[in-house]
Amino acid sequence: MSSKKRKKRQEEEKPVPEGLKSLWNILSYLQDPRDKRGMRHEFSDILVLAIIGKLWGCRDFVSLVQMLKIRKKWLKSFLKLSNGIPSHDTFSRVFSRIGPNDFRDCFIRWTSVIMEDVTGHIAIDGKACRAASPRGGGKGDITYILNATHTETGLSLFQVKVGEKTNEKTMIPMVLSYLWLEGSLVTTDAMGTMKDTLDRIRAKGGDFVLPVKANTKALLEDVRFEIESCIADGDCTPVIQIGKEHGRLERRECSVSSKTPTLSDLSWRGIAQTAKIVRQATELSTGKVTNETEYFISSKVFTASEFLDCVRDHWKIESHHYILDERMGEDRCTARTGDACENIALLRKFAYNLTILAEHKGSISKKEGNLPIQLFAKPTTVKRLLFGKIPRMSA
Repeated sequence: MSSKKRKKRQEEEKPVPEGLKSLWNILSYLQDPRDKRGMRHEFSDILVLAIIGKLWGCRDFVSLVQMLKIRKKWLKSFLKLSNGIPSHDTFSRVFSRIGPNDFRDCFIRWTSVIMEDVTGHIAIDGKACRAASPRGGGKGDITYILNATHTETGLSLFQVKVGEKTNEKTMIPMVLSYLWLEGSLVTTDAMGTMKDTLDRIRAKGGDFVLPVKANTKALLEDVRFEIESCIADGDCTPVIQIGKEHGRLERRECSVSSKTPTLSDLSWRGIAQTAKIVRQATELSTGKVTNETEYFISSKVFTASEFLDCVRDHWKIESHHYILDERMGEDRCTARTGDACENIALLRKFAYNLTILAEHKGSISKKEGNLPIQLFAKPTTVKRLLFGKIPRMSA
């Protein structure tokens, strides 16, 4: 990244004050939400212990406290722990009271250092926290977290809880306002296909690839007419990919048109390409066949093969969600008091990103087995991740 672009990026993002060389330094700016009377544990100790526990694969605060007690002697070598390891109730109370906006600001400052020179593909998608639903997870009551993930590195970049009286559609502009988009490609599901989304992405120097469905009926009709006319006239040659994954044999056929589409609503700006993808999936166990056709718009011109890869890469965010559920127990977390759901979700992302950084630096490896167990066996690595200089991802 050029020095001019780096300066612009630093001005646009929340600045990292001089001296914030480590995650520990950044977290030190977070305000303690507790009443000072009767406090028995340092706020900074609680934050660090919670992140360490999540790095070790603890799914809840009860198991987290048990694991921390095993390493108490090591923990006391760099934390105060004047009154020992806090109870699971203490962790629960603290994380229900932390201001989620302030906690998120710490996360953004930290990731902005890690990703300082990196652009790429940013996928935005919502994820349910079913067990944290206020009324047991009934229809319409499920708590959602809107996430942004860098697909090439797998790093989480941003999260925000979708409020009870809103939805993903109204929160996506907020996500875009926080992210550095220059030189990056943004993808969402069809709910994110809005005029405001296109304008915001392009205004910040990014590109988009977005699906077009019935929620934007007029645009869908225009895009369908454009790409189908292109196919009928023989002006675009479809590309076919066949792959086997998740117990299915999938055939994907993509056609793209780089002709500027004729739109009935000219306020849809920045569209340089339209595309059609036809998927045929065969369940290997049952032989059941399903067919699906999707239409897309893009501000960037791709080959048909590149377009297929881009759409597939968007769903790498589902791998991120799977790890949060299966390795970190997000979908079974019942924390719902105050801001606990959002704060603990972000706590998991601190641990998730730290694990990726440790793997990126060669400290741990999937080839050697369970990553949390490796981190438990390597306390020096854990300490370096928290207190050492923040590592940078390579461009």
